[in-house]
Amino acid sequence: MEKGAYKGIFTEHALVQKMATPGWQAAEKTVADVMDTKLPAASIDSSRHEMMQLMISHHTRYLPVFDGYRFAGVISMNNLLKAMLYPSFSLEEFFASPRGDFDAALQG
Repeated sequence: MEKGAYKGIFTEHALVQKMATPGWQAAEKTVADVMDTKLPAASIDSSRHEMMQLMISHHTRYLPVFDGYRFAGVISMNNLLKAMLYPSFSLEEFFASPRGDFDAALQG
């Protein structure tokens, strides 16, 4: 985030990819040098199926989620898999929790 605007997502996957580049020096880089800035995005109203399709078609493990133009959070492939395995998992509770707390969302 920068001045309240979404700028991208820093992930361990992106860092590992960058570190595999010959000559790339992590100590000289910033978060902006590593983060993914061109990920597809989902709406807070997107279904689990729609989010999974976006992730698969764009070969990503994370999706920024927006409520209109307001950044609402990030959902991961892991979150979606848990949501499919545990019927009581609530994505609404997940996004409402301060940290995106899976255990709280599972309690519904």
